[in-house]
Amino acid sequence: MQRFSTARGMALVVLLMLAMGHGCGSDPLYPWIAQTLRDETLKDPDAKAMRLEKKALTWLEHVLANFAKEGPA
Repeated sequence: MQRFSTARGMALVVLLMLAMGHGCGSDPLYPWIAQTLRDETLKDPDAKAMRLEKKALTWLEHVLANFAKEGPA
């Protein structure tokens, strides 16, 4: 995946891998992860980690909102 220099960035990667699988950085189910990791406009790894965290939280909010509407399976 990506080498982040902060503990927060590293923890984010571990959490994403645990929640979505070890290949989440190239999984077509989560294209936003790969797009963020490959974003050439973000040179600073910490800025990339912050962007990835923001996108992960947005994704989680949408998942929880849909779960609340539909209820458990």
